[in-house]
Amino acid sequence: MRMETGNQIIREQVVAELKKIADRGVRHPDELNRLDPDIAQAQELFFAYARQETAKAKEIGTPEAELERSLDLSTVEADSGFTDPEYLDEVANDWLAQDEQSALDSGLTALASKIKARAEALNNQIKS
Repeated sequence: MRMETGNQIIREQVVAELKKIADRGVRHPDELNRLDPDIAQAQELFFAYARQETAKAKEIGTPEAELERSLDLSTVEADSGFTDPEYLDEVANDWLAQDEQSALDSGLTALASKIKARAEALNNQIKS
C-alpha cells in the first residue's frame, strides 16, 4: 500500500471514496451516474490518482513499474466494492490475464505470480 507524502493521492483515499458509491448499490463502474456530484468527485479523485501513478511509472521507465501500475489501477474499483460478476470477470480474465502474460514475457515471474494470485482472488469472489 502507498503512504501519503506531500500532496500525493494515496490508493486508500481513492478506494474509500469509491466505496461510498459502491455502498449505494452500484456494482459496475459503467452504472455510475456522472451527473451525481459525489460520483463526479470520486471519479475525479480516481482519475487524478491514475494520472499520478502513470507519471510515476513513466518516470521509472521499466516494464515492471508499468505492470505494477496496471495491476494497481485495474483493481481499484474491485477493491472499492464494485462486485458485478461480469465486471470482475473482465478485470480478472482479460486485463489481469494480459498483464500476467506481459510479466511472463518480460521475465518478471514474481510479478506474474502476484498478478495471477490477484486474478484468482477475483475469480473466487465471482464464485461466492
